[in-house]
Amino acid sequence: MSDWNISSGSKGNKLDELKEKNDHDKKMAGIKAGKIGKCIGYQDGASQNVAFIICIFLLLCAIILSVSKAYYDIWSIVIPVITLALGYLFGKQ
Repeated sequence: MSDWNISSGSKGNKLDELKEKNDHDKKMAGIKAGKIGKCIGYQDGASQNVAFIICIFLLLCAIILSVSKAYYDIWSIVIPVITLALGYLFGKQ
């Protein structure tokens, strides 16, 4: 109750100020993150997102190469890298 001055009717003004501040903080975080940061995340989650993207990319490449029989021994290379990335993802927590 001490934050809101109900008697003067400034409750709406406080809410508007908080909304403006929140909108400004979101905009500044977006600017600070940049274009790549918007895609992969910013600060703490970015490394985990990159590791996940690498896992998905390697898995898709391995499946395509296995089906097309262009490089049949791809799994001996891809599986260790994927397990390393998964160990990083789950071991970090």
